[in-house]
Amino acid sequence: MRELAIERERFGVGRPGDAQSGAGRPGDERSGAGRPAVGGAATAGHTARRAHARPRWAAATLLAGLLLLQAVFASRYPRAWQAELSPGEPPRARAVTLAALGEPVAAAYAMLLYTQTFDSQAGTSVQVARLDLDAIGRWLDRALDLNPDSAYPLLLASRVYAESARPDQARRLLDLVERRFREAPAQRWPWLAHAVYLARHVLGDLPLALRYARSLREHTAAAGAPGWVAQIELLLLADTNQEQAAEVLLGALIDSGKVADPAERAFLLGRLKAAEARASPDERASVGESPRR
Repeated sequence: MRELAIERERFGVGRPGDAQSGAGRPGDERSGAGRPAVGGAATAGHTARRAHARPRWAAATLLAGLLLLQAVFASRYPRAWQAELSPGEPPRARAVTLAALGEPVAAAYAMLLYTQTFDSQAGTSVQVARLDLDAIGRWLDRALDLNPDSAYPLLLASRVYAESARPDQARRLLDLVERRFREAPAQRWPWLAHAVYLARHVLGDLPLALRYARSLREHTAAAGAPGWVAQIELLLLADTNQEQAAEVLLGALIDSGKVADPAERAFLLGRLKAAEARASPDERASVGESPRR
């Protein structure tokens, strides 16, 4: 009987009334009274683990079901996507500056970022020629108003959009470059010089190229631009069998001191002689006798 009592005490099993009769007796701490049964603790831990695992399985099942439902819905009802070709009218300078917390430079960068990425839509790229480049030109114009020191709007207009645009759109973009060039020739002459190239060799519009070249010559006199910028018009005239006009222009450049380097002067004279050699007798007669150089 003593051994049976010891086994009962070890596993926390006692006679009815032991809990009441043994409460408060000395030695309860040593005998383990009040401790949970070993078998009961194992069962409670197993139940807790099963209860903890159920939410994970439920969440995984729910997620899989939602993904399957979304795939079925997308396959049965494909989204009709249509490319947007116009960014619309640009926001007012004051409104976009307020949105940028009073920082016009940041506002200009935000407008340029939106404009430059407008052709990337729904994971595909819209051809530049399909876009409303007149509206994009107005966005670039507004961005330049916000940050006049930035060269990026005119770079986008002349190098990115005008090179890929239809001829009518390209001419309007190049006119934008010329108009904004006149405001700050010293900083913006490179983009108008590129406009001369586009007008002459991409659009094939010699009168337009001569107009831009003349604007370069007239507005870069005191702008600190390189000397060859003022000579673009001269080279265009020489390459199009307008030797007489080219010689008159060369004389004016020499008299004004813009062609003071002897080597540069010899180069320009050589271009004029080469142009005369290429011209036919009828073409030389049409322009008249060349003045003596």
